[in-house]
Amino acid sequence: MATHKLKTLPESFNPIVLGQKVADFRKDDRNFNVGDILRLREWSKETSYTNRVVEVEVTHILRGPDFGVPEGFVMMSFKPGEGGERPDAVIDYIAETWDMFVVFCEGRGINPNDVDKALRDGRKVAGND
Repeated sequence: MATHKLKTLPESFNPIVLGQKVADFRKDDRNFNVGDILRLREWSKETSYTNRVVEVEVTHILRGPDFGVPEGFVMMSFKPGEGGERPDAVIDYIAETWDMFVVFCEGRGINPNDVDKALRDGRKVAGND
């Protein structure tokens, strides 16, 4: 089992931390194997590396050229690993996006404070859409 340090753009990093993204398409240049750890480091052209890191464990690999995956590339499935962000990253993500969420809700006539209760109750929040 190997650990691979990989750059990950914010638009992929956040969904991985939140558990929404459980697979990744990569160039097959590191001899990836099931059981390997991917140490994903958030990176962007504007800011370079941030201090955000998450680890995931590879659970499945589909290598090209099969099922539409080009030769020289892999599609890897993964599960949360032991290291990196979790669950603090979720709290940070919510804090970073809270102002946008409030504007979104208010623009639709929804009280942002009602959303949590509605989600816990399993019901839809009504707005003026």
